[in-house]
Amino acid sequence: VREEEEEKVVNFPKALINLLYSKRELLLAAKTKEYLRGKNWLGVVEEDSLALYLAQELIGKRVRISLMGKVIYEGEATPKIILKGIPKGLSYSFLEEELNVQVL
Repeated sequence: VREEEEEKVVNFPKALINLLYSKRELLLAAKTKEYLRGKNWLGVVEEDSLALYLAQELIGKRVRISLMGKVIYEGEATPKIILKGIPKGLSYSFLEEELNVQVL
């Protein structure tokens, strides 16, 4: 399997960045690296990216990734999806509850 089929890179929506910055309770000191666990994904935050590692049963299926009701990505699930351009200066622990990956 070629590497480009193993991961997808998706830019984080600018409108969602503004929404997150507007929520004062989320404006906490950022850590260099943060590990997160959602219902069917694991995540690693580094710099301005969130690497999502999807559950094995999702791989190859059509999925929708959304945050706070806003769709970030819709398409085929690969083992790793990188969300580039996530806002800096936030505590990302809210993603464990707010980031949803669902099979379409």
